[in-house]
Amino acid sequence: MKLSIVLLAFTLIFPVLIYAFDDNFDDGKADGWLVAAGKWEVTNGEYHAPDQVNTAPYPLTFVLDGKELSEFTIKAKVRNDKFHTTMNQSHAGFAFAMDSKNTGYVLYFRFHKGLQCPDTASLVLRYTIENGKGWDPNADVAEGCGVFEAGDKEKWHILEAQVHTKDGTLKAWADGKQALDISIKLSPGKVGLWVADIGAGSFDDVSLVGPGLAVKSSGNISTTWGNIKN
Repeated sequence: MKLSIVLLAFTLIFPVLIYAFDDNFDDGKADGWLVAAGKWEVTNGEYHAPDQVNTAPYPLTFVLDGKELSEFTIKAKVRNDKFHTTMNQSHAGFAFAMDSKNTGYVLYFRFHKGLQCPDTASLVLRYTIENGKGWDPNADVAEGCGVFEAGDKEKWHILEAQVHTKDGTLKAWADGKQALDISIKLSPGKVGLWVADIGAGSFDDVSLVGPGLAVKSSGNISTTWGNIKN
């Protein structure tokens, strides 16, 4: 409720429409989510990608039924439940700036040792083609080292990203510590959750805030409508 009040106060100053969406999945449903690839299910109040996958298209699900967004902050709890049995890898995080072919960017925890971070897990931004072609192995745009210990599983970590397509910036935090702050040319697109090379992964307490169309909240933060006139 506190976030809703803050957003409402903001709309009283600036003539914009603010949305506040959150989903803690405690109702056992994933209403408002559009599954684009893979299997997704709500179990025990968590949103899971339960199947072992190491080939494209990777499990992908969009918030707001695939609405395109340009300015937003997304935050979620992310957990690696197990590593892929043959790949010994596990990736899980956000997808954004996705076009109609599900090509765009993914920002994810590399739970195993990073390519540029040989001793720790990392936070990776990568350009990806999700229409069955996968990605170029050199498509990594940025990598933040030392987010947590490599090989981590069955522990929740908080991933947060702030995206501005107008000024071309992206900032990201892992467990409250800033891991990325870069300039990048982005286009508006669909936003959601993504996993790859994974045995099982889970998400919870997903929140999304920014200017645009107000939407429903299924968790503790209520929807805020702010259609304000000067």
